[in-house]
Amino acid sequence: MVRPNTCPKNVNQHPGEILLQNKRKRHTAHQIQEDNNQAEHERQEKEAADQCTTKKIVSIEDKKALKDLKILLHAPKPRPQVRPFLKSKVSQLNIEDDDGIVEAAEMEDVEMEDVAAGNNDGDKDFHPR
Repeated sequence: MVRPNTCPKNVNQHPGEILLQNKRKRHTAHQIQEDNNQAEHERQEKEAADQCTTKKIVSIEDKKALKDLKILLHAPKPRPQVRPFLKSKVSQLNIEDDDGIVEAAEMEDVEMEDVAAGNNDGDKDFHPR
């Protein structure tokens, strides 16, 4: 008996496959229960991971808030900085400020004059070479 030849186009085609594609796959009640349990387990794991991440973020934010509050309550004091004054500026400031400072500056000049006018023999303090 001679078999009919198939068209070259239909060699790899399966005519009943169109019906199988639209057909829904069936599962038993046990398989459905396992699938639901697996999905629930994955959801719980994801939720636990999210809560853990949230707790970590909250703890970091709390530490930062406490640190900021500590900085606000105990603000660091500014360090004093040395300001250089020239002698000419100091004398000008003393003269321009108030009278008490001017009198103190004048008394320093008087003391220096007294030392210069004192009894100096010259022999004790000054030795020529």
